[in-house]
Amino acid sequence: MNMMEKVSIIIQARSGSSRLSQKAFAEVCGKPLLWHVIERAKLSKRISDIIVATTTRSEDRAILELAKSCNVHAYAGSEEDVLQRYYEAALKNGADVIVRMTGDCPLIHPPTVDAMIALLQEKKADYVCPDPRHRSLETGLEVFTMKTLREMHEKAVENYQREHVTLYLREHPESFKIALHIPDQIFQRKDIRITVDYLEDLELIRIIYRELYREGEIIDLKKVVEFLDQHPEFKDLNIHAKLSKANRLSISDAISEKIIRSVEKEKNG
Repeated sequence: MNMMEKVSIIIQARSGSSRLSQKAFAEVCGKPLLWHVIERAKLSKRISDIIVATTTRSEDRAILELAKSCNVHAYAGSEEDVLQRYYEAALKNGADVIVRMTGDCPLIHPPTVDAMIALLQEKKADYVCPDPRHRSLETGLEVFTMKTLREMHEKAVENYQREHVTLYLREHPESFKIALHIPDQIFQRKDIRITVDYLEDLELIRIIYRELYREGEIIDLKKVVEFLDQHPEFKDLNIHAKLSKANRLSISDAISEKIIRSVEKEKNG
């Protein structure tokens, strides 16, 4: 690891959500959902700091206060132009490498974050994401350089590209050096969904935390997989969310295939 590089996790979070409003403050074992995301992020060993990037809307002031109470940085920017929000937050904080993390993934695995940062640095890549050929239960994680973020910010001109931080890159993978992280075998599970978009997702997370969480510790993601395998009935709690995601995968899969082809082409010279 280049110890001179400043590696910042930027967690995007806002109060408004068409599917589950105020989910950042949904109570899980006596703490807001976003609190758990932040506390897990703190255990990544290769990061310099954490920034919670929210919006300038008045209802999101509470997110700024939560970040402050967790002793991490906070930034308020555009609600719709998430790419600009990320760029400004990273620029203000002097980040060299950015880990994009979403505020609705309360079981982020810190060793995975570290592995993706290490891969970016070892390969001198512009961007790292999970290998789409090994679909993982871990979602909402990407790592990229500040140079890459700046290029995306300058070249993404369509509104739909700016609503999603890395969509321009994913549409133009041939313009970037991309490395793909292969998830641990235990996490390569299509049948487990631990992202919180719907009430049923939240119910599952609450069950997992109720059974496995101990104050002052974080839940080992491997234990989550073991628990759900022992209690398969819980995996079906959010089955409609899994089906809904599957119905949206066609465009995502097409972009993923484009990334894979680009990486393979570069590998083969």
